[in-house]
Amino acid sequence: MTKADSVTISSAYARPTKGTNGALFMDIENPEAHHIKLISAETNVCGRVELHTHLQEGPIYRMRKIPYIAINPGSTVSLKPGGLHIMLMHLDKELEEGKTLSLTLTFEGKERFVKEITLPIRKKKSCGCCAKKKKAA
Repeated sequence: MTKADSVTISSAYARPTKGTNGALFMDIENPEAHHIKLISAETNVCGRVELHTHLQEGPIYRMRKIPYIAINPGSTVSLKPGGLHIMLMHLDKELEEGKTLSLTLTFEGKERFVKEITLPIRKKKSCGCCAKKKKAA
């Protein structure tokens, strides 16, 4: 088994877009006994890809580029709206719901390795609580 095979990517998706930027979300599981870092991501649908987080500056939350996303041994890191995510900048065209995109993730641990995935473009799955709130109103 290669290092790329040991890292598990699940619940990956891209949001549909109407502008020139987009975001990718997923869960990354590190079953290894040592730390790994997601250090970069690449795709052919945009001019630049960055790893991002959200930071609070007073009452305002702002996205910030970060150099890597750490995944501790035996843990899972969730990239999700309002938190860590992969930002697609200067999209060549809008991301359309129902289509897919290819992504290459580069990790670093005891050695550097890449993992290639294809992820769907879809709206965020509802947790169900919003529908319950609408019915109650």
